[in-house]
Amino acid sequence: MLRGISPALARGRLRAAGRGSRESVEGVLVGGCLESMQHLRGTPYWPGLDGPILFLETSEEEPNPERVDGILMNYENTGAYEQLRGLLFGRPYSYAPDEREQLHAVILERTEGYDFPVVADIEFGHTSPVFTLLVDCRAAIDAGPERFEIIEPAVV
Repeated sequence: MLRGISPALARGRLRAAGRGSRESVEGVLVGGCLESMQHLRGTPYWPGLDGPILFLETSEEEPNPERVDGILMNYENTGAYEQLRGLLFGRPYSYAPDEREQLHAVILERTEGYDFPVVADIEFGHTSPVFTLLVDCRAAIDAGPERFEIIEPAVV
């Protein structure tokens, strides 16, 4: 993963996953807190994963990398990754540097072989400072110039 995505997301790291990766993608933002999203699985409130840029972040409960791995493996096993255009992962709050590196390894392992870009350590979710991501807004990731942007207004 490379450092330096865009000024607004300065701590973000970017990598293009898999062989023949798409470097530039657009999609609707869908996601939220990883642990809360688990409560929505199998309900009418589970978001559609047909071509979105999925964003996930961990809560202030600081789930360990092994728990995150289990949840991400579940996403993989259900075929969710095959439908994604990109994955954004928020910077975990209060993780020690070694835990953060373990988390990065988990994210990389779980997304290996898929052709969407992955961005981690973005300042959104249960962290500080916080950048607000807007559910159902179109966004773009461009791995070439390492850029992420929301490309439509949140309010019409």
